[in-house]
This record gives sequence, C-alpha cells and structure tokens, in this order.
Amino acid sequence: MAGALVRKVPGSIGVMLSAFQIISGAGEWIHKRLRARKRKKTTKVLDSKLNENFLYLMKQMEPLNRVFKKLQKFKLCDLQLLRAELEKIPGKEKEEIARALESRLQKNLRNLCQSIKTQKENVDEWPESTKLNLECLRADLEKIKGKKEKEIAGALESRLMKEFHHLSQSIQILEEYVHEWLESTKLDLQLLIADLEKIPGNKEEEIARALESWMEKVFQHLSQIIQAPEEALEEIQTPEEALQKRKGF
Repeated sequence: MAGALVRKVPGSIGVMLSAFQIISGAGEWIHKRLRARKRKKTTKVLDSKLNENFLYLMKQMEPLNRVFKKLQKFKLCDLQLLRAELEKIPGKEKEEIARALESRLQKNLRNLCQSIKTQKENVDEWPESTKLNLECLRADLEKIKGKKEKEIAGALESRLMKEFHHLSQSIQILEEYVHEWLESTKLDLQLLIADLEKIPGNKEEEIARALESWMEKVFQHLSQIIQAPEEALEEIQTPEEALQKRKGF
C-alpha cells in the first residue's frame, strides 16, 4: 500500500508541472495578445497624427510650389525676351554685358528653383522616412526591460512631432529666403553692373540708364511671381490646433 503511494507521487508532480506550464503559457499568450493590441492602438494613433502632419506640410508647401512652376516658365521664355532688350545697351562690349548679366541671373534662378525642388522632395518623402525612423526607435525601446507600451507610445509621438516641427520650420525658412531672394539678387546684379560699366569704351551714363531699365523690367516680372497671393497659413490648422478643437478647448 505504502509502496503504491510512493509510486503515485512522482506522477502527481508531473501533472502539477504540466498544469503549471499550461497556465504559464496561457498567461504569456494573454500578455502577448494584450501587448499586440496596445501596440496596434499606438500604431493607429501615430498613423493618424502622421497623416495630419503630412497634410499640413503639403498645404504649407503650396505657395512655394506655385512659385517654382512660374519660375520654370520665366526661365524658358521671359528671360529670352529680356535678352533682346539687354542687347540694345550702347557700347562695344554690350554682348559681354548681356551674357554676364543673363548668366548671373540664370544661376541665381537655378539655385532658387533647386532649393524649392529639394524641399518638395523632402516633404514628399517625409511620411515613409518618418515611419522608418519610428520603427527603428520602437525596436530599440522594446529591448529595454520593463518598458511599458504607454512609455513607448509617448516617446514615439515625441519623435514624430519633433521631426514634423523641424521640417515645417525649414519650409518657413525657405519661404523667407524666397522673399529675400529678390533683393539679394538685385544687389548681386548691381555689383556686377558696376564692374561691367568700367569696361573701356563704354559710355557709363548710357549703360547705367539702359541697365536700370532692364533691371526694372526683370524684377517687375519676378516680383509678380514671388509676391503672388499666398494661401494664408493662419487659416490652416496645425495638428496641435486641430487636436485641441476636437477636445473642445
């Protein structure tokens, strides 16, 4: 009788261990399911915020995109017409003056267009590059033992908003640069003109009047492009403002 009881004890321990393993496995499965559900919720919230931010950045870029398109047309046609006016300048070196000024203006226009184009590409690529950065950050955060999903979600949102504000600010800086570009280019050409007027054989007063007339026509065209009516950004809600409005603040 006692021997039979002894033989049964190891079997009971095995059953208990199996039951513990089953309960432990079930607990781990439930924990993973809850974690996956929380992670899915975080991803959904972040995707929504990213889309809101992207729409704002696209709206913010619209005035610059319009300027870019008009500058492309200006480079193709108006500059050639203005070249004919420039070649009427008196003096034996008038062709050299025309080429020098046109070349300098084209260079400045090219640099401006490239700056706008690069910024547009940055905005277009922002959603994918930001998603990739957030995925990498999550992978690093999940390696930290005891890191809760709430903490991870907060860190991811903070990174998302940081990257959004950085790009939005760079667009604002470019907008300021575009408006300052007219004056800086005008000054650049005036300095070049001062050197060109010193060419021996040119009549400085006549050249000055002709160049002044040419400059006025050029910058009248450009100011119409760059000072074109812009979409009032005050009417565009930032993602933070949209969130506050939804919450009723």
